[in-house]
Amino acid sequence: MKFDAIIFDWSGTISDDRQPVFEANKRMRMHYGLGSTTFEEFFATVRMTPIEFYRENGITDSGDQIYALYREFFQKSLEEGVRPRVFQDVHELLSHIKTAGIPTAVVSSHPTVFLKQEAQDYLLSPFFEILHGDARNKVDALKEVCQLMKVQPDKCMYVGDMTHDVRSAREAGLITAGVATGYQTREVLEAEHPDYLFSNLSELIELVEPEA
Repeated sequence: MKFDAIIFDWSGTISDDRQPVFEANKRMRMHYGLGSTTFEEFFATVRMTPIEFYRENGITDSGDQIYALYREFFQKSLEEGVRPRVFQDVHELLSHIKTAGIPTAVVSSHPTVFLKQEAQDYLLSPFFEILHGDARNKVDALKEVCQLMKVQPDKCMYVGDMTHDVRSAREAGLITAGVATGYQTREVLEAEHPDYLFSNLSELIELVEPEA
């Protein structure tokens, strides 16, 4: 199939930031009096955005306050040496996509300041036309990015690692794809019935047709 564009989620899809994300959320839980949790327990229950999670747990702070606190605690994790890393097959995939002449972008709820810095650190910035972070509503963000890239949503794939990525892409009219490298298991993603489901990003290479 020929895709006019491919948009990626960031956390758990391009960037393996599970450890610093866990450290930031552990601090947030303590700040809000929600108690401690282990790495395994935290990721066994991850299924929503930070705002939705803390709202569900009775936190009434505004979305801006929650995200500001998350940025602060994520930065502390980085300063303590708990850093994200790029998944090993990302460079090969993006190079292949670029050779095929297909534009790419990122839509992520990850704070823009960290998203852009990580893209630079990973040497990935030149691959992406748009880096859209702080996306609290991915449906709107995906529609906006498709417009900016001048592509029809139904000719554009969105690749993410969580069920809300698949749902957002579907609602925005994009081709949906899940990748089981991040925050949710293959079984959880499979239950959402994405158009494509990858064990890793390398499997996407086979779907990208070379430029004619």
